Amino acid sequence: VKVVLWTDLGIPTLDFDVYLTGFDVFTANLRELFVAGRIPETGDQTSPEGPFSFPSAPYPDCELVLGGSLPQSLRQALISAHTGQGSLLHDGLCAGSPQGDGLVRGFLTVDVVRRCSFSNPTEAGYFGLGGVASYDNRLLGDFFFVDPANDFAQGENLVRLEADADAFAAGDRTFYGAWVGGDGSDGREPLPGIWTTRILEGGGFSGGTDLTVLRILFPPRQPFPCGGDLPRLPIVREVFSFDEEENGVFVFPNTGLIDPPPSYESIDPVPLVSQRIRRDSFSFFQPEPFGWVLFDMAPLPYFDDGSGGLAQAWVGSTFSASGRFSVGLGGSALSGACSEQGCNLGEPAEVGELCVLGRDFPGVPTGVFQILPGEAIELRLRPRGCFSSTCTQIFRLECDVLPPAGNQLEIRPWLCLATNRQEGATCTPDCAPDLRASCYTPSALSEGTYTARAGDLELTFEVPSTVPADGLCVGEPF
Repeated sequence: VKVVLWTDLGIPTLDFDVYLTGFDVFTANLRELFVAGRIPETGDQTSPEGPFSFPSAPYPDCELVLGGSLPQSLRQALISAHTGQGSLLHDGLCAGSPQGDGLVRGFLTVDVVRRCSFSNPTEAGYFGLGGVASYDNRLLGDFFFVDPANDFAQGENLVRLEADADAFAAGDRTFYGAWVGGDGSDGREPLPGIWTTRILEGGGFSGGTDLTVLRILFPPRQPFPCGGDLPRLPIVREVFSFDEEENGVFVFPNTGLIDPPPSYESIDPVPLVSQRIRRDSFSFFQPEPFGWVLFDMAPLPYFDDGSGGLAQAWVGSTFSASGRFSVGLGGSALSGACSEQGCNLGEPAEVGELCVLGRDFPGVPTGVFQILPGEAIELRLRPRGCFSSTCTQIFRLECDVLPPAGNQLEIRPWLCLATNRQEGATCTPDCAPDLRASCYTPSALSEGTYTARAGDLELTFEVPSTVPADGLCVGEPF
């Protein structure tokens, strides 16, 4: 198997191979790795074998013994990368968050592989036909947090993802999708984006609650100049809190619990790919000491930098009490990662109209709208059907333009709607004039002829060209 270490911004640092004989157990002690630079030795000549093990045999491209001790320079570079300092692993750039406490932060992934290699999931040739990674589902696992100073320990199952080489196509959500350009080649089941978990604070729970959170969005973060702006993730869409008497509070992005309200960035609860969030750093989430909290990990649309409104996540809680007891719990997912057309709530609506919009550039007559080269182009979708402005509940109304394939533009729609059927409500089918989703090409377009596709609709347009004020459209929304 291939073990890969990632910083808390989702940037890989170290990978190593482990030889398992079948019905085998391997323990990766991260403290031993960072403090002593030791990776347990495995191999067809050194790994233990039992009566149910596979026969010992060399594995392609593997040394007789895997693992051992890291050179001091590599160990120091690894520590620097995971503490937010400049690292030789990234040509002196930073790859993690500099929090100034000397603690290493990040996460690891484990994949079944066909052979040993020096590659990781971000590199070409790792996935796909003949790639390093296998699609066999063979692994189980667990993890522990151990705090010897306080005599605390907590554990949970590792996050387990099913692999299927034939289940995903380009544009589908997959676990490694952010690192493989969304081409689906990794074939790994994606994680859900909406999670809940318990909060316990006060009384015997003197140590309160810590949250362990993984949050993955597209595009992936890259190494950056140290001392510059941290490439944070976009702000989470919402956080909702309940106490134990069923009182709910929409606490984020509504900042009414704090006066004066801080900026969104200063209270963003999940700014990194991986983090452990202490209870005292997000006290405004939970006005009452006991209850539960819900996270929608998708980004707020205004702050989205290319994710298309999609996020993957995992959430767990750890609690400590009276300086004597502790427990860890995995959170509960409330959304499906592979839901049809991205509709975790509501029903997907058919695309009824596809438009490409122009702009009224300076220096041209009033009312003339143009599509010009060197500009990102806005596209607009409307769902098919005459919906009610008063009774249509919009769960999601967004779209995303995939990176162009030549002059072909593929648009992914998320038109997730439902009818509010509250007793006594009067629904007027006024065809909801503002029921539309807009998105932009991920890069500027050059001169040429382009074809945009969304659902069953296809629209061809020219760059440059002049279009009507309401756009050049195809389809019939009603």
